[in-house]
Amino acid sequence: MKITFVLPPFHLSASYGSTTKMKRGYLPSLGVGHVAAMAESRGHEVSLVDAQVLDLDARETVDAILLEDPAIVGLSVLNVYAHSAYAVAFLLKERAPEKLIVFGGPHATASYKRIFDDCPAVDIVVPGDGEIPFADILDRLSRKEDWRDVKGISYRTPDGETFLNGHADDVKDLDLLPHPTRHIFDKYPYRALPNQVRHEPAT
Repeated sequence: MKITFVLPPFHLSASYGSTTKMKRGYLPSLGVGHVAAMAESRGHEVSLVDAQVLDLDARETVDAILLEDPAIVGLSVLNVYAHSAYAVAFLLKERAPEKLIVFGGPHATASYKRIFDDCPAVDIVVPGDGEIPFADILDRLSRKEDWRDVKGISYRTPDGETFLNGHADDVKDLDLLPHPTRHIFDKYPYRALPNQVRHEPAT
C-alpha cells in the first residue's frame, strides 16, 4: 500500500509577524521518519511531501500529493500550523475523496476530540506515539479488513460521535522500533542554521 506523509505549509510570519531579519533552517522530521520506517518494515511504500522546505501553499501541496498518488495521506501536525493542515485536508478531500486522510503529531494528541469538528475532511486521528497504530491501519486496509478496532486511534462514528479506541500500548522494548527511514528526505534541501549545529551534515 502506498502512503505519502505530509509536512503542511508553514511560514514563520504566522508566529512572529515580519520575518525580514529572520532566517530559518530546516532539518528532517525524525518523527515522520520513524512512523514511515515502521510502515516500510511491514512492506508498505512510503514517500514525503515537505511543503515547508519547498515553500508550497495548500493548493500546491495537494498538487504534489496527487503526483505521488498514494492510497493514504498522513499529515504530521503541530498546533501552530493546524489551520494549514486543515486547508490541505479540505482541498485534498475535494479533489480526491477516495483517499484516506490521517492526522498525527502533537496537534492530534492534544486535540483529537475536536479535530473532526474543525476539519470533517479528516478520516482518522492517531494521538500519541503513532508508529504501531498507523502501521496496523495500513495492514488492515491492505488486507481489506476493518481498521476501526485498531487500538490507539480516533475516528467519527456513523452517528457523528468522536470515538477513541483506547490508547496504544507503550513500547517497552525500543529495539522493536526501526531507525528512521532516510530516503524519503533525500530530495529536499535541508540545511541547519549555525546556531542549530556546528558541523554538517546534521540531523
